[in-house]
Amino acid sequence: MMQMDGSPLDWFEGRAAKCSLIYTVDDATGEIMVARFEPTETMWGYFELMKDHLTIHGRPIALYTDKHGVFKVNHKDAVSGDGITQFGRAMKALDIKLIYANTPQAKGRY
Repeated sequence: MMQMDGSPLDWFEGRAAKCSLIYTVDDATGEIMVARFEPTETMWGYFELMKDHLTIHGRPIALYTDKHGVFKVNHKDAVSGDGITQFGRAMKALDIKLIYANTPQAKGRY
């Protein structure tokens, strides 16, 4: 199982624009598997991250994520759609299970 998350910070201490570091982490070892800087946490950034991860490490069985809107539909009263995000549909097509942490602390095991 891989954890997937992003951290928006001033990574370059004012020498460049603020951005988000998005990454996958092996849940068992805490090893960072793939990481990349993106302007913000977006679906396209996470698609690129997954492309990198799949190319280098292959397909994980599951991804452990937070409930960011990229991963989970958070609007309770959505009037259309199937309740799955585009990222979720792509992971389903790849047979990668998405598991959502209920609290930020739940993912902070690495």
